[in-house]
Amino acid sequence: MDKRLEEWAAKENVSQDNFGDMVQTNAAGETLEGGPGSKEEFPITYTFKSKVNTTEEESKVLKVEWEAGFERIFEKSPLEERVMAFAEKEELPESWQPTTMLNKDNEVIQGNLPESKEDFPITIYFSNMLGNYEWTAKGIEKLKAEKGMFEAFGSPEAGKKITQIEQDALEADKILKKSVDSGHLKEVKEEEPADDPEDGQAVGPDGKPIPEGPEGQTSEPVDPPGMLPAGEEGVADGKAEEDQKAAEAAEAARKEKEEGEAKEAKKASYKKMKVSELKKAAKSGGASEADLEASDDADNPKQALIDILLKQ
Repeated sequence: MDKRLEEWAAKENVSQDNFGDMVQTNAAGETLEGGPGSKEEFPITYTFKSKVNTTEEESKVLKVEWEAGFERIFEKSPLEERVMAFAEKEELPESWQPTTMLNKDNEVIQGNLPESKEDFPITIYFSNMLGNYEWTAKGIEKLKAEKGMFEAFGSPEAGKKITQIEQDALEADKILKKSVDSGHLKEVKEEEPADDPEDGQAVGPDGKPIPEGPEGQTSEPVDPPGMLPAGEEGVADGKAEEDQKAAEAAEAARKEKEEGEAKEAKKASYKKMKVSELKKAAKSGGASEADLEASDDADNPKQALIDILLKQ
């Protein structure tokens, strides 16, 4: 079908330079997002709007009837089928999604798309992709009031978190903020984990260790500043500086790890979105028209849009 579209575009002189938005509609005249989903939607009509003619509406239209062989566009790749079969066998909930793919050398495969057979065997890691929002009782009532919506979100209960995929979709459609403002969803802020107290260390009512020295309490007297034995002041200062550098390095490593995990999580959620959804999300995130047009011309438009979103 892509080949048919390319041949027609060349014949009709339809390109990114002179024609912009493309709209796909099915046999019932309904707009399609990301392409047809079944044979019953054919014939598919492609409408391209002119960029050049701004004084009057000009468009080019291609209608594609169903042909033998088109059923291949609905087939899943063998890799996708293997992943889905594994998830089904392990009874993984929908919120568990493949987030990281490693090649045979344990190197991360960018975009979760193997480039060649040399990458195999590959290892795929799944993560529980939950968002930062949970349903309220009011939100559940709203879902139940709209036909099919309650079931579409997995028949949730009040207090259940939405998945990251659902959160990204709601955000792309500009529904997330409205749902929070109307009290249907509530943001859940993760609490910072308390420091684990060392063996025998005193803890306060909140379960956190009580700091030693003047700011807390200690079983031994603490010398005030300037009362160290002669000759040890420089040693103490040097050790404190080393401890500070070590703490800063550890914090930087922790942040880098969290950012890496968050980036991989976003990649996985974006891979589940359609090209049209990615384009909307990129546009709402501030992507320029030039960037969006460049993604259309890329060898892999979907990956190009994902790269734009990850940079925002």
